[in-house]
Amino acid sequence: MKRRYFYAEYYERTNRVFSDKIIWGKKEREEAWRKGQQLTSKTERIIFITTQYLILLLCWIPMCFDRGAWVFIPIALLLFIMQSYLTDYSIIKIELLFSIYRKDTIYCSILYDIFLGKYTDFLDELKRLTKKQVTGYVFKSGGKFYGKFFAVCREKSNKIFVIFKRNQVVVTVNNRTTTINDVILTKDQLLSKIADVIHENT
Repeated sequence: MKRRYFYAEYYERTNRVFSDKIIWGKKEREEAWRKGQQLTSKTERIIFITTQYLILLLCWIPMCFDRGAWVFIPIALLLFIMQSYLTDYSIIKIELLFSIYRKDTIYCSILYDIFLGKYTDFLDELKRLTKKQVTGYVFKSGGKFYGKFFAVCREKSNKIFVIFKRNQVVVTVNNRTTTINDVILTKDQLLSKIADVIHENT
């Protein structure tokens, strides 16, 4: 995985949630809502990203002329943080994700697939292995640093959650939690271990 490709991949992947058009009125707002997009448009995102890094760069200039101008720095940093939250674009966050996803472990590989939205095959195989208890798995939260899924159980009283992290998988079945963190597992072995935990606790 090359860094420059990952930056482009991150931008494209996260750009999907931003509105295709600038929201001028009710029509554009309803269209964005139907697509599950935010009210900030893709065009506005580019402007905000450019602005947030210009602010970060230019906030140091007053310090060259007046030492008392340090007060601009915390203000600029606050604006930067607010804009990076709005744009979902921060070099620090992207570098952290890059350092995680490039590791050659099954956990990081799956986490990367979750970020890309390419986890369907894995969950289909897990569903096949646990079909006596589960009819399917649904994404609940996360998407970058972790991915949390819940199982649609045949027995309604069962509650199953599977959380994928950078160095482990946490399986919770009816409030009983099991952590899988063997570093040398293959994908098939991990699937089998998750399925075994579900079978043993339901």
